[in-house]
Amino acid sequence: MEPRIRAVYDEHKERYGYRRITAALCNSMAEPVNHKCVQRLMQKDGAARGDPGEEPLPTRPRH
Repeated sequence: MEPRIRAVYDEHKERYGYRRITAALCNSMAEPVNHKCVQRLMQKDGAARGDPGEEPLPTRPRH
């Protein structure tokens, strides 16, 4: 399971979170995958760091 999660995560340039990875795995596998399991394995692996592959665009000041 962990190599599959890592493959999907790397394939999408580290932009997919556990929800999208769970959906991708459910679509590609015959059996459903639990999102809690994916989230736990990503945290253990260090894949869910919290910083996406690209920085977000700056917001405009509201004055």
